[in-house]
Amino acid sequence: MTEQNKQTAPATDETNTGYPHTTHARRGDGHRRKGRNMQNSRHKGGPGRRPHRRPLAHGDLSLLILSLIQDTPRHGYDLITQIETKTAGAYKPSPGVIYPALEVLQDMGHVEIVPNGSKKVYHITAEGKATLTEAENDLARISDKLDRLAAPSVRAAVHRLHDAVKSHMRENDVTETVRAEIVQILDEAHQKIGALKTKDDDS
Repeated sequence: MTEQNKQTAPATDETNTGYPHTTHARRGDGHRRKGRNMQNSRHKGGPGRRPHRRPLAHGDLSLLILSLIQDTPRHGYDLITQIETKTAGAYKPSPGVIYPALEVLQDMGHVEIVPNGSKKVYHITAEGKATLTEAENDLARISDKLDRLAAPSVRAAVHRLHDAVKSHMRENDVTETVRAEIVQILDEAHQKIGALKTKDDDS
């Protein structure tokens, strides 16, 4: 492979599941995505800052989505809630992750859309079922990872607390009473956590 080819070759998924990185698989929007990715890099601190890693790589997420659709036909929001449930709230993929992955699965012929009212319901195809059969080992590994994500995690609990506080504070009609209650809850949590350390020191 020449040096030029090395520079222009598309990125592949690190898990080698057969599914391409979703940002490279969308049709006709490569230049727009490149611009947004560069902007996001600057907002996150530039090239010197370590990028945030999703709990599931793109290829793993695509296989998980496909397996969930094999269980029962689903629409996009249903997939988001199912993954959140399977990880006990530790991972809730955004629509900006789910829908590009669904488009890739559709482009590859692994799912098809059957309209149901105003919703697009995704059904697995015969080719999609064959892919899952071949990816049995990968699916077992992904299942183990979901179990680890669902296990009690201090980091996940902190993220949930942060999201709850942030969602309340974003509301324009938050009263001073609610603000005071939030502060009180956070102070009580701080005191209880501090008390745990004291108990360990006494023992």
